[in-house]
Amino acid sequence: YTLKIYDRTLETYPRRKTHINTIRMNKMVYDEVKPGDHLNIDVNFENWGIYNVKRATIRVTEYELGISRKLGPFKGPKANKGVLKSVPLGIPLDAKPGVYTLRMTLTTDNGLKRVRHRDFRVI
Repeated sequence: YTLKIYDRTLETYPRRKTHINTIRMNKMVYDEVKPGDHLNIDVNFENWGIYNVKRATIRVTEYELGISRKLGPFKGPKANKGVLKSVPLGIPLDAKPGVYTLRMTLTTDNGLKRVRHRDFRVI
């Protein structure tokens, strides 16, 4: 006879289920991009929960420039695993020089949502 006890504390606190490790833009910490170029956003995140993620989406948006891109839905990551996804975002040709804030949203099938902001400069 084996008694199985599952630790559900990770599921009680959704904040602990998914962790965004890094967000890199064009492989730089503070990115500069020219109008008409692509801003490549790399998102590395882990599933710290006890259930696999069956459907996840990433959306990157910059409101002032009026640009947005969605990646997914895609599978993963599995429990205790990580995944790296890249999202290319085209910068409009008429973008004025300045600093802009990118909003990155990660959403999973179980209703978990993470939002991060990163600045970049149009030169």
